[in-house]
Amino acid sequence: MKKVLFCTFAILYFSSCYSVEKSINPLKTKIQVLEEKYEANIILLEEIKKNNVEMKYLIKTTEKDLDIVVEEKKLKKVLQGTNTTIRRDRNKFYLVLQGDTTFRGGSLNKNILKTLDSIAKSIKLYPETKVKIIGHTDNIGSESHNKKLSENRANIIKNYLVKSGVVKKSVETVGMGSLEPIDDNELKDGRTINRRVEIIIKY
Repeated sequence: MKKVLFCTFAILYFSSCYSVEKSINPLKTKIQVLEEKYEANIILLEEIKKNNVEMKYLIKTTEKDLDIVVEEKKLKKVLQGTNTTIRRDRNKFYLVLQGDTTFRGGSLNKNILKTLDSIAKSIKLYPETKVKIIGHTDNIGSESHNKKLSENRANIIKNYLVKSGVVKKSVETVGMGSLEPIDDNELKDGRTINRRVEIIIKY
């Protein structure tokens, strides 16, 4: 009889612990979300102060605006230690992927796939999100060759994002060839910087 009572008590005890754990986990998740939104509010407020933006923009701030700020923070964390940079302007992300580390020959470098997976996840936050992918090269070779190369690289990125669940019709690709350098093509380091792919995400 004592054994039966002990076993019954043990079952009830561990069942109650499991129930408490189940109720605590959603609470932890909710607290984490609230903390992220609080931090996002602080970031937006600082931007408004810094840029002297009218306070009416703050009043118009929506849940979507906060989500975008939270997503920027997450992406920055993922991109640490990579050659991919990110900048946000209101509801747009501007990402730059360096060509030499993004591609290996005519295909994607395996090391960039995790970055692209995170970018795809970010794009899928909202169904109305639009994406523009712009390929760039240095000035080595003919312009017709460079234009085709930049188009191909932009399309390679697009195809991977679509494969990862991004809506195909929401992604536009452009190949600029060597027409928009951001550094000196006369220098080796400059040419390396100019070989890049830009991704513009508009939420």
